[in-house]
Order: sequence, then C-alpha cells, then structure tokens
Amino acid sequence: MRGQFKMNKLMRNRRGISPIFATLILIAIAVIAGVAVYMFTSSSLAVMATGSAVASERVTVQAVQYESGTGRLTIYAQSETGTVTINSLLIEDSGGKVVGTVNSLNQQLTSNLSHFSEKIAWSKGYPVSTATYTATLITTNGGIFLSPSFTTQ
Repeated sequence: MRGQFKMNKLMRNRRGISPIFATLILIAIAVIAGVAVYMFTSSSLAVMATGSAVASERVTVQAVQYESGTGRLTIYAQSETGTVTINSLLIEDSGGKVVGTVNSLNQQLTSNLSHFSEKIAWSKGYPVSTATYTATLITTNGGIFLSPSFTTQ
C-alpha cells in the first residue's frame, strides 16, 4: 500500500512542457518544413513560370584573361548541365556599370572546360588599366553567369 502511495504522488508531480514552449516548437517545425518544401519546388516553379530551362542551366566560369594589345577577352568556362549556348557577353566595372559588350556570340559550352576569345566593344574612355572588371555571360535561355574579377593590364 505504501508503494502505491509513492507511485500516485510521483505521477501527480509529473508535468509536461509549458504551452508556450510547445507552441514555439510547433511553429519551428512548421517553418522548417515550409523551407524544405520551398527549396525542393523552387527550381520546378521557375521552369514552369518562365517556360524555359533557365533554372536548370549551370555554368562555371573558371578564369578570364584580357590581352590589352589585341583587345580580346579569353574566357575559360564549362557547363555543368549539358550543352549551353552563350549569346552575349557584358563587361562591368567594379561599380556595376556596363562598359563593354559582345553581342551575337553563339558560343557552345559543354561539360569539358572550353575557352573562347572575343574582341570587346568598349564604351568611350574604357578600359582603364588600373580598374577591375567582371564578365557576365548570358545564355539563349536567359541564364546569367558571372566571371571572376580581372584587370586589363
């Protein structure tokens, strides 16, 4: 009988977590689940919304080299998602201003590291020898890929 009394007393003193902490835990679980669903579906939604495969293109620009004597820019890049066609190239200064372009490229990038060299049509007053630039590759599907920084020295 005495053992039963101790057991009943132990069960009465047992408590759960407070309702506030329980609510916070449920909210945290809901937010984490929502983020997981968003990450899983975001690429699918991008393809459905644009009607193209922009979300599935991945290009890595390994290096950029500018030859000041010839005015040509050589880009070393590769596609991570099959063949990708680059149709234009923008050169931006460190402030984000477009200072050079190449249009109508039609360069094919494959999964192998490849390179292509193009003459840049610079804006008046450019290139500046001490400035830093980046190249932006634009694909036929609208994908935008940035290069590492380079100088024109």
